[in-house]
Amino acid sequence: MDEAEDPPDPQQEPGENDDADDDWADICDHCGAEIGDNPNALLMLVRDSSAIHIGHSERDGKRVVQACCPDHAAALRAEYAARPWRRRELWAGKVYWAIDQRGGTAKLPQICADTGLSPWQVHLGVLYHDWRLVCARHRIRVARLRAGIDRAG
Repeated sequence: MDEAEDPPDPQQEPGENDDADDDWADICDHCGAEIGDNPNALLMLVRDSSAIHIGHSERDGKRVVQACCPDHAAALRAEYAARPWRRRELWAGKVYWAIDQRGGTAKLPQICADTGLSPWQVHLGVLYHDWRLVCARHRIRVARLRAGIDRAG
């Protein structure tokens, strides 16, 4: 193995393309166009309450996006600026990350220690997550009813 190469990932399935993530790194977040060596490409940091950065809590709530041109950068900036900032969404992401890191089960003091959140913030994060699930299930049910699909379908 060349010294510059990363060691193989023991979790990776045989035959998986370990460069697959790199394919996504070179596209415009607005239009999906390949960026490649485009000299007009721009990287921007935007506020996004759904962005969680494991091990770097100071970056939580911030997302790096890229655009193929200044017009698409402006469109992305406007899109993220119009998206509501929800503290509870950020807290929900942190809570569920902490639970996942502990194998799917964690006690409140552990979650607070892992996330830096107060017990009240943990509670509100869980409520926000559950509310989002209820809303998603409702949207699916309404769509199925509108399409004439019954439960058996």
